Amino acid sequence: MKNEFEFQEKLVKQIKATVPSHIAIAEELAELLNLSSDSIYRRLRCQSFFSFDEVALISKKYGISLDNFINLDSLQVLFNFNPMYDEKSNFEKYLLWFSEYLTKLAQSKETHITYVSEDVPLFRHFKYNTLSAFKSFYWNKAVLNNTSLIGKKFHQKIVSDKIIELNKKTIESYYKINSTEIWNEETLKSTLKQVEFFWESDQFESAEQALYVLNEIREMIDDLKHECENSYKDFENNQGKLNFYVSEVMIGNNCVLVDFGNEMDSSRVFLSHNTFNSISTYNSAFVLETRQWMENIKRKSILISGSAEKQRAIFFKKNYDMINSLEKIITGNT
Repeated sequence: MKNEFEFQEKLVKQIKATVPSHIAIAEELAELLNLSSDSIYRRLRCQSFFSFDEVALISKKYGISLDNFINLDSLQVLFNFNPMYDEKSNFEKYLLWFSEYLTKLAQSKETHITYVSEDVPLFRHFKYNTLSAFKSFYWNKAVLNNTSLIGKKFHQKIVSDKIIELNKKTIESYYKINSTEIWNEETLKSTLKQVEFFWESDQFESAEQALYVLNEIREMIDDLKHECENSYKDFENNQGKLNFYVSEVMIGNNCVLVDFGNEMDSSRVFLSHNTFNSISTYNSAFVLETRQWMENIKRKSILISGSAEKQRAIFFKKNYDMINSLEKIITGNT
């Protein structure tokens, strides 16, 4: 009975950590499981237990992996992922899920995100309308091979306002969450390479459009510099404390660890998958292994937020130099 109670308690925590805040959990579960509200509340209070079939439905509905609840071998890990190739609407669904998930995380002051970044964290692009549109266009055309974009070139208005506004909600939520980011001197390069590739393959409507994107990348780096100087992402309101490290070793992949305060058994790891997508797991052994890897990376990194002014200046100068070099290519002033 003890194990059954612990399973139920963990599952309820997982549901509450996963379901977006605007959704009434009890009502949705009652509809999903065809049970009365009273029956659902008893399960949420762990006074009665979900059946195997009910757990299966919940797992499928909310994408909750059960590998942290069952006795799998420590070398076996189950991952969740968002399929992107079977429906045209999946890209927008992915962005919606992403926005709702960040909104949920932002509601708790105990949440902490650690982001080890081979590439710029994707939601950092979302604050800037043209850059947000460019990334969405690039992912759809170059990665997902969206046939509706065949023959089309990038301009500011080619991506719907709905997606731009959705992306803005995502970055607004991220700005409220305490975070650690670990970059290296190459992290910005992949975004610049995407701009350069589109420029060289004549996929911008004009040089002006390419420069709009580049200027917003520069603005993104300007904002990040101010965040590091103040140690807060939203430094005007002292929200979203930021610990920003520059790694002296190559990172190798994008990896995110989400901690839910004291509920460490609900920590979640996201790994980069298919360029901008991700796979994720709550597996406690995998989480521990990831945490140890991240701590090792931090030990080989320099904290430049709130300290190390000289190293901070060097890091940002290198980023500005990369941006300026690409600008010269686009304007022909090489």
